[in-house]
Amino acid sequence: MAALKIELEWCRDSAGYELVDVPKRGKWIIGRGGPPIRYNPFEIEHVALLDFANAHSGERLRDFAGRYGYLSHRGYSRQGQVKRPIRSIRRILLDRDPTKTRLDPEYTVQYLEGESVDELVALAKLFKKVLASTSEKLSRSLSDDVEDLLSQYGSDVSFNFSLDSKRRIHPIISPASLISGLLVQLAQLAGGSSFRTCRLARCGSLFAAGGRGGLRADARFCSAEHRIEHNSRNRAKTFAKRPS
Repeated sequence: MAALKIELEWCRDSAGYELVDVPKRGKWIIGRGGPPIRYNPFEIEHVALLDFANAHSGERLRDFAGRYGYLSHRGYSRQGQVKRPIRSIRRILLDRDPTKTRLDPEYTVQYLEGESVDELVALAKLFKKVLASTSEKLSRSLSDDVEDLLSQYGSDVSFNFSLDSKRRIHPIISPASLISGLLVQLAQLAGGSSFRTCRLARCGSLFAAGGRGGLRADARFCSAEHRIEHNSRNRAKTFAKRPS
């Protein structure tokens, strides 16, 4: 599938994000409530997609949020400002006489404005599995998970047109959220052999080989440093096995 331009005005918290332990809910990523920084996360090809596919821990997800913001609209006001992490809802008691309307003192519900680490880790692992697949046809088990993903975020995308400076018409894709835009990139780039998993045991990150990533098409490591480290470890093991 030819990659179409993706346009999304998104925002991230200028004060950053933190990991918070929430009783009975696990770890959550919460914005600190700074002024929003507005930008387009898809200006640089597939970088955001790979960063998310490799975010398989709370710390990596927090770093991802620091660069790109929340994945969904959850946590943002209509003006794009990061909402307070914990908010409360009070129930209003109505009376026939509107002057007697009051708040119920015994009913208060608190809820989080943020995103669950467990949910995002599962989602990132799914993205990584799809990108690591060398076949355009997904396995049956993987297709079931992707179908659930599409049903949740697939309809959150629109198709538009724009004119460039030379008055030429270009089709563009306009997702409503970061996760929807990442899903578009996943569909555009999945099923190719250009995405590989770094062979260094302690890394295992997904990377783009060939023209997309600036690495050789047959590259086995995400960087020269990891290739050197892997080879050094192998030489050390071979030397240790030699009889004295």
